[in-house]
Amino acid sequence: MGDEITLFRNELKYMISLSDYIIMKNRLRHFLKADRFGGQNNEYHVRSLYFDDVYDSCLFEKLSGVYSREKFRIRIYNLSDRIIKFERKYKEGQFVLKKSTAITRDECNAIIEGKIDLIKNAQSSPLQKFYIKSRNSVYKPAVVVDYVREAYTHSVENIRITFDKKLKTCFKKTDIFNPDLPTFPAINTNSIILEIKFNRFLPDYIKNIISISSLQRLSISKYLLCREVNIKNIEVGY
Repeated sequence: MGDEITLFRNELKYMISLSDYIIMKNRLRHFLKADRFGGQNNEYHVRSLYFDDVYDSCLFEKLSGVYSREKFRIRIYNLSDRIIKFERKYKEGQFVLKKSTAITRDECNAIIEGKIDLIKNAQSSPLQKFYIKSRNSVYKPAVVVDYVREAYTHSVENIRITFDKKLKTCFKKTDIFNPDLPTFPAINTNSIILEIKFNRFLPDYIKNIISISSLQRLSISKYLLCREVNIKNIEVGY
């Protein structure tokens, strides 16, 4: 299957309270469409497994605020192997380029186990880049990022607004299809991550709906939040 390509897009992130979320959601649903993948309550479950090299380069680049950086991940939805995505996310400041390709369960397992020769002849760009990176500097599973997403979309500038709730991670586990994976909270359970993605500009009426001027934009990352929690567990000898 060919790559699913997303052009460079703006990506803004905010940490909001439960009360702010309720207000925004009630406003947005009158102007934006509920995401077509949403199930009950317009929600779906997302679980990603991120990779890093033996030097934790991805982690330190994020911590250092490196302007241009990339990450690789495997992503599944609702704990199903019906759709498994391998993705490369490349970021320049607030602009993000994501390339995604579908992989099989066998390919997924091979990548997790470090058997990268299976993707040596892959035609997709994300897998090709991951193979080259892994040959030069061994990449390994780094962290599981698990959350519930509620999403709204608009055709203008391909706007996508998401509320990511119940952010969790786990310690030294890679079995992403396991429904009983021992996860634990990565942030306060009443905190919600608001992400706003769009092509060139965000219309004023959308800004007004979500009261964007009153929000404090943060350089937050679900990947980093989950890695930091795991590092703390290592430090306390968990």
